[in-house]
Amino acid sequence: MLRLPTALTAALLLATACGEVKNEPADAREVDPVDAPLSPDAAEVMPDAAMPVDAAPVCTPGTATCADDMLRTCNEAGQYGAPVACPLGCHTSGERCWQLDPSNGVAAQLDDARNQPALELTDGATINTDSGEVRNGNGNVVTVASVVVSNRRVFVAKSAVLNDVTVRGGNGLTIVSDGEIVVKGTVSVAARGHQSGAGGSRNGDGVDGYPIGDLHHFRGGGGACGKGGTGGRAGNNAMSEGGRGCSMVTVGFSGGRGGRAGTSNSVAEGGGGGGFLQLTSAASIVIHADAVGTGLLNANGGGGEANGGGGGGGGLIIVEAPSLKFEGTGSGIVANGGGGGGACSAAGADGALSTTPARGGQCTGAFTNGGNGATGRIAATNGADYSGTAATSGTGGGGGGPGLIQVFTRDGNYTSGSATVLSGVLAAGLAARR
Repeated sequence: MLRLPTALTAALLLATACGEVKNEPADAREVDPVDAPLSPDAAEVMPDAAMPVDAAPVCTPGTATCADDMLRTCNEAGQYGAPVACPLGCHTSGERCWQLDPSNGVAAQLDDARNQPALELTDGATINTDSGEVRNGNGNVVTVASVVVSNRRVFVAKSAVLNDVTVRGGNGLTIVSDGEIVVKGTVSVAARGHQSGAGGSRNGDGVDGYPIGDLHHFRGGGGACGKGGTGGRAGNNAMSEGGRGCSMVTVGFSGGRGGRAGTSNSVAEGGGGGGFLQLTSAASIVIHADAVGTGLLNANGGGGEANGGGGGGGGLIIVEAPSLKFEGTGSGIVANGGGGGGACSAAGADGALSTTPARGGQCTGAFTNGGNGATGRIAATNGADYSGTAATSGTGGGGGGPGLIQVFTRDGNYTSGSATVLSGVLAAGLAARR
């Protein structure tokens, strides 16, 4: 039964009693909207739409929590924002990520890297570690923040892409990046002949050759890590020694000078030492090779000069990041020794961009060959001996020793393929954290 509103019922009764009820069309009657009859659908009254209500705080603004390598920070509304990955895992406090603690005192520069622009160097780029000038392959100056820390020029960037880059100067080279570093070309701090690479030593640790009568004894090669070859033996005289061996130094050593040749007192210079290169990323490092270019880090030693100069030793390369990956055929890191100069007009070869030893200078007769430079798996060889009695003779310089390659990642491992080139004394370990 439909119930009418009380006011309407009373009005109808009064109208009936007075005999004033008329049959008027429904749309002609004036009906108080308040007392209008309810439609059947209106019997079920819907509640008002719910008003938005702020979510109850679940955390204290400004705090953070870290678990399963993910960091979540509490915002001003007391809610956790989107999680952020921790490349080195969660700190033991459970409130932050571990941060990379870089080698050689550049933590402040690494912390500042997030505030710097990205760096991209094109093929043919050059870096001068003394002046800090950087030029791209087209000759244009590239503005990059840098500072000298302990004889190393430290460049600071948000991220970095490196194609073919030649580095020169007395300081070694360090690049620190908050984001990923991608190496697409050859970044070289290698020696060229007797000229040392960036940060490489100008003084060899091989012993000088010396003249004995008309028999001339040439100096052995110096090595940054690993013994260089000795100079050849002349007659019954003692050999000149090679480098003193691995000392975990931070720069390469140049090769020893050749002995004075004949009565002219000319001097054959030893090969230059490979330089110093450090790449540090708070995210990751990729060394990539494809049809366009081959990513390679090069700190090879230089070849000894003709007339018996010792080969230069390889330098030092440090690569540190939460992860390191080698991609493509030929990508890698080399720190090979240079070949020793022959006791003739043949100089030794600079260290190779492969696992092949640099060849010593090749001679004939009473003037002997220089020794080959070292690689990661093959030791440097001595300059060839001469046991004849020629009035004038000479022996070749020894090959340069291998350099050192240090790799530091989160787990001490890296990803490589069968065609990856790694040549030098390799030491891999855990990245330091702070």
